Amino acid sequence: SHPPTAEDIYEEIDRTGMDQLQLTPSADQPQEEEEEDYYQTIPHEGTEERRLVAQAIFDYARETEDELTIDPGDIVTDIEMIDSGWWFGWCNGMCGIFPANYVELIDQ
Repeated sequence: SHPPTAEDIYEEIDRTGMDQLQLTPSADQPQEEEEEDYYQTIPHEGTEERRLVAQAIFDYARETEDELTIDPGDIVTDIEMIDSGWWFGWCNGMCGIFPANYVELIDQ
């Protein structure tokens, strides 16, 4: 099957609240004394809850800073289903939103 077109994806986007999502520190915020502290994994609340994991079936190159680049075969973890068209997750040490129909959920 073919990946969805950009028009299929972008007409469904609801970015409500996405302007408050900050993926990188801004210049006006005080930086951590040690740069590496910023990149440490933040523990999740309720670690016993089942986290969603998916495998990318199409490649997607991010077009904005809040999006996530994925390639076929990549594993996306800690997925949050923001809406029916876009999900938020982690892949290769980066986080961001990506088109939900570019991945398949993996049963765990």
